[in-house]
Amino acid sequence: MTIEMLMLGATGGLLLILTLLQGTRNVILLGLPTAAGNQHDMVPWTGWNDRLNRAIKNLIESIAIFAPIVIAIQMLGLNDELTVFGAQLFVFARIIMYLFIL
Repeated sequence: MTIEMLMLGATGGLLLILTLLQGTRNVILLGLPTAAGNQHDMVPWTGWNDRLNRAIKNLIESIAIFAPIVIAIQMLGLNDELTVFGAQLFVFARIIMYLFIL
């Protein structure tokens, strides 16, 4: 497995961690019935909670661009130092960004 694919897996892991954090937050603040039910009538989140929601949406949008590029590089055998650097930069920049905004 190439480093680019490992970075794609790490990005998926990061999304999983953020989503679990979001789900746990929902259960703690709203209670299980509300968190598991329809949340359309809720007041919008503010502060840290809103930043977490936006961070998850942003990561999902970024994966939609990052994943096909990594998979195409893998399938075409175009791996080199530059693609490794780009994949690592993507993942580590995301981690640093989330450490500062959350």
